[in-house]
Amino acid sequence: MKKILIIQPYRLGDVLQTTPVLQALKVKYGDVSIDFVVDSACAVAIRGNPYVSRLIVLPRKSIQDNGRKNAIAGFRELYAFLGEILQTRYDLAVNYNFDEPGGILLKECDAVEKRGVMFHRGKFEMNDPWTKYLFAIIKSRQYSFINITDIFKLMAGVGGIRSSLYLKTGPGEAAIRAKFLDFSETRPVVALQGFASRMERSFSPAENAELIRKLSSKYNVALLGAAGEEKYMPGLKDTGSFRNLTGKTTLEELSSVIGNCGLLITPDTFAMHAAAALGTPAAAVFKAGAWPFETAPYASGVKIIFSSDKCAPCNFPETCGNKRCGSEITPEFMFCIAENILEKKDQPTASGNLKILESKKEGLLSFDMEHLEKILSIIEANGLISGGKMPIIPVKRELRDTISAFLSGMRNLEADLKRN
Repeated sequence: MKKILIIQPYRLGDVLQTTPVLQALKVKYGDVSIDFVVDSACAVAIRGNPYVSRLIVLPRKSIQDNGRKNAIAGFRELYAFLGEILQTRYDLAVNYNFDEPGGILLKECDAVEKRGVMFHRGKFEMNDPWTKYLFAIIKSRQYSFINITDIFKLMAGVGGIRSSLYLKTGPGEAAIRAKFLDFSETRPVVALQGFASRMERSFSPAENAELIRKLSSKYNVALLGAAGEEKYMPGLKDTGSFRNLTGKTTLEELSSVIGNCGLLITPDTFAMHAAAALGTPAAAVFKAGAWPFETAPYASGVKIIFSSDKCAPCNFPETCGNKRCGSEITPEFMFCIAENILEKKDQPTASGNLKILESKKEGLLSFDMEHLEKILSIIEANGLISGGKMPIIPVKRELRDTISAFLSGMRNLEADLKRN
């Protein structure tokens, strides 16, 4: 039996986007045991996954709290957590966390093969081409065209295997409707995730209010949000066609609410990936630093709305004096998108730099062909491809590094496919 360790402790969306890797590993190896390391705050995104043999939950908050009270008690709790991992011999270990804790864990674990980022003596180390590609693309994100889930699969050596997102929901439909979706009329339910973890990627409070007003004139609307986000839109009250669920659901309940809606409108958030996993139609808005060619939902048919402005994706949203990437995405435009999805009305015309795409899941690479052709034309124009080798030419170093890592990764993928 193959024993595999997956390290992906933080960020709910990232944890959920790793689930196709698990299914693909099961397809590839058959008799496989997968240990998954995740922080307690994100365990809901992976708990109940049928491909995980052992869920190793990092009690980070507990360790921190105990450590503040008693350093020895905190150390003992951390040692007990590490002991579960360090005493096991793995055939493969993959770290998808690019912070020091995950890098140290990968470096210290006992594994025949290690992929991802390791941290040793104050430095990050990478020994596989797709991890190098992921680091290289950070410097030139406008050239990125591989979905992050596909990169995760390629890092684990299962890039050529079809697989899907998986999310276990909480309470059933009857309980969710009775507790959260008890509207006065039977109409399609639209869930609106008003805010992302970064405000520049979100709708503004005024935009949310106007969108709620428009949507609730025709549909039932549930506003979703985490605890603490109530401060952005104080005074919102439930009506016959509106429910304010901000801070009122657990993560399990949130997933169930999304699964019982006819449409989700959202920025690039965990809710977006949850909708993709549950098969709920969605319209996803990508603003500022959010880039759909990297983090679009790993499922087919999700509407992607974003700006193709030359400065996108924005790496400096806090200091941007332009904000064009968000100004074109108006409440009226999103209302028309909702009508297009729910009633099959004509899709609104995207003006200016605005673009509307649909996500695609091809099982290997997920991207928009127009975008890929643009990238390949840039590569070709700079003479970056010549017999599979990288010629020495005067071109931006970050682009050269990115393409070099990509070509190296593709050669590695070709070898993997031949072996399989």
